[in-house]
Amino acid sequence: MSFITILSNKVLAADYSDKTLSYNPKAYWPLNETSGSVARCLVNSAQNGVYTGVTLGDGVGPDGSPCPFFDGANDYVNIWTTALHDAFNGSEGTVAIWAKVNAVDVWTNGAVKYIFQLNAAAAVEYARIYKSNTNNRMSYRYQAGGVTEGGDENGLSETDWMHLALTWSKSADEVRYWRDGAEVATVDTSLGTWVGSIDSDYPIIGASSTIPGGPWHGWLSNSALWGRALAQPEIADLARV
Repeated sequence: MSFITILSNKVLAADYSDKTLSYNPKAYWPLNETSGSVARCLVNSAQNGVYTGVTLGDGVGPDGSPCPFFDGANDYVNIWTTALHDAFNGSEGTVAIWAKVNAVDVWTNGAVKYIFQLNAAAAVEYARIYKSNTNNRMSYRYQAGGVTEGGDENGLSETDWMHLALTWSKSADEVRYWRDGAEVATVDTSLGTWVGSIDSDYPIIGASSTIPGGPWHGWLSNSALWGRALAQPEIADLARV
């Protein structure tokens, strides 16, 4: 790789980080580390995550920065902290992340593969994005107050980077589901009321829990969490690098 290419990638990565931060997330983990076990949060270092089993710097993210590889067996990033617990708003929020599968057969292996998961205790309330056990399906779920909202996108076999996002708003009474800046399912309404707090075993990037359950197989990059539902132009902007 030439010096010019390296410099260009660094500028692109910095520009994307600046753009993400300009929308004032509650937490933002670029996932661009190349050593160590800490997944830095650029909003608040008290919200730093911890890598387990992940191969750091294995790939190149959509913004040109290094990104980690998740082997589909035992890799994940635990992002639970007291600071995140205190900052998280279950009633209003957005989760956004870039994901790329290891190979096309990830879509057809019949295994659930989690990309992002936030759960309250006993999994009674949650926000999650995952590859379904139904072939070629990406699924999005939000549950609060015993009411489950969900969107699915079928027919996927994408092997390039995808920008995925889930937005929810109790005040607007809607949950929306996004890929690459566009809505992929019908808007859901009649939301329940989120009353719990996130559980220490379940705020996870790349799996459903610290066991781990349903570990991702591929690469992940630039994961962020907001305390409000981002609007379509904001989602579309974040889906561009």
